[in-house]
Amino acid sequence: MSHSYAFVGDNAKALVALASDSTTYGKVWHLPVGRPISPTEINELMNASLGTNFDLKFVPTFVRKLLGLFIKPIAEVEEMLYQFETDYVMDSRKFMTHFPNFEVTPYEVGISKMIQSFKDEYQN
Repeated sequence: MSHSYAFVGDNAKALVALASDSTTYGKVWHLPVGRPISPTEINELMNASLGTNFDLKFVPTFVRKLLGLFIKPIAEVEEMLYQFETDYVMDSRKFMTHFPNFEVTPYEVGISKMIQSFKDEYQN
């Protein structure tokens, strides 16, 4: 299924832009997101950034439910699964129309920055 994702740095910039523009107050906004992509595409981007060749695997439903009986975080995954059972696409055209010069970070760049931030954090 396709899913929209946002880079956290974009979220921060978008929130500042909204807060700095009084004409946006009292309105509903979806923050800017990249084009919808599939888990397979994310896996390919992660592999390219890491220099790896990992395959994507999914845990069967019955195994996930069984593990959820013993591992609370896995049990809590159930309430978010709807996002991955059908396409979950956000529409940020309203934001992009209001802020036409806003540049959404490409997935390749966002993923590389995320990976680097993890490396920086855990190498210390």
